[in-house]
Parts: sequence; C-alpha cells; structure tokens
Amino acid sequence: MIISIGIDIVEIEEIKKSIEKSKRFVQRIFTEKEKEYCEHKIDKYPHYAARYAVKEAVMKALGTGWDKGVQWKQVEVINGEEKTGTVDRMPATGGGKPEIRLSGEAMKHAEKMGANNIFVSLSHSRDCAVASVIFEGRREEGQRDGGMERGEREKGRRGESVRWREGAIEGWSDGEKIVIKNKLMI
Repeated sequence: MIISIGIDIVEIEEIKKSIEKSKRFVQRIFTEKEKEYCEHKIDKYPHYAARYAVKEAVMKALGTGWDKGVQWKQVEVINGEEKTGTVDRMPATGGGKPEIRLSGEAMKHAEKMGANNIFVSLSHSRDCAVASVIFEGRREEGQRDGGMERGEREKGRRGESVRWREGAIEGWSDGEKIVIKNKLMI
C-alpha cells in the first residue's frame, strides 16, 4: 500500500550557482558516493540537481522537511548495483536503477511510518531536475505518518482516525488515506 509520496522540482542553474558559490554546499548536502557519481559526468550540475530534488522529495514524503533530526546525507541516491550497508531491506536491481538508502533519523521516521520499500524516479531537462518518491508499506493500527507532530488524531463521526492539518482533514479508513479539503466531513 502507498503510505506517502513526495515530489520536488529544482532549477539546475540554482544548484550550479550554489555549488560554484560554496564548496561547503556540496560537502553538506551530498554523500561521497553521490559526489563521485556526479563528478564523473561531463555536465555534473543536472545530476547534482536531480539528487537534490530526490532528497527534498523524500523529506516531503517523511513529513519532516529539513527538521526533526533528518539531515541531508541521511538520504542517499545510489545505483542498484551499489546497494550495501545501511539499508538492505530492498533488493538491489542492478542496471544502475536509482534507489534510495536511508540512515539515521530519516530511517527511523520511515520505519515509524511503516515504510518497507521506496520507489524513486528522477529526471532532468536542460533547465530543471525533478524527482518523485513513493513510500510503500503497511500501516499498522496506531502507526502514524512522518508528520505526526503537526496535529493530533481524534475519532471522526464515523469512527475513522482523523487529524486536522492546514485546512484539510486527513483520515485513515480501512488502511486507505483520505484527504477531505476545506474541513468538510462527507
């Protein structure tokens, strides 16, 4: 079951400016393997931008943003044949297919959500890089999403678990997430 999604788009020129402005940017955001991968490309900036977009998309799916102890390097984009180490629950597919390796607080948040698989898609054009991620897993009774601190759950009219958040109601009924806009319960 899909338990969370995230998407992000990045202007390649903005990432290029950040990299050229400060070496610290690359050191703070990207892992050694990510840097090695990007630096071996003729035009490294679209590849850095795509990996940056993946990190943003994962943080959105986790519901943490850049907060709650999640750090940039705890979300790593790897190629399938490189999979070793921190998170080996998902099988390596080989062929260079991009995959995500989580560690530290990022991994803890994913586990709290019940995620046991992460699908990632990334792409870039001349100007932009885009990434989308889908967290798949099984939400157990009482298990919360990554943004659990944003609102409190309560029982709705029909007994579903309901949480108020930023102009919408989120609820889980029979394991399916429901979002009802404008705080209306139908």
